[in-house]
Amino acid sequence: MGKILTICLMLTPGLAHAQVSRELAEVFEKTFEALCERIAMAGYKMIRTFKAVDNDDSPLSFETRDKKDARKGAIINIHPSYQCRIDTFLAGASGASRPKCWYNP
Repeated sequence: MGKILTICLMLTPGLAHAQVSRELAEVFEKTFEALCERIAMAGYKMIRTFKAVDNDDSPLSFETRDKKDARKGAIINIHPSYQCRIDTFLAGASGASRPKCWYNP
């Protein structure tokens, strides 16, 4: 869980700049950390299940990112890779913008 938390915090704007009391900021930070970890792990387990059903043995990691770019035609009438899906879960859990592998603005 420690790696997930580190990544969640890296993707999230710092809470130190919040215009709230120190106590409230600490409560918010702990709540956010727990929520981010739970969302990320739920996404990971769901995607791992999809991979098992598809007999897909490609690696899946919180530390790496899918390098495809939907804006350059990387995804045409197919679902994004499983790695792109976990990247999207992690981005959503941490409040970051959607990864380019999934979203074509």
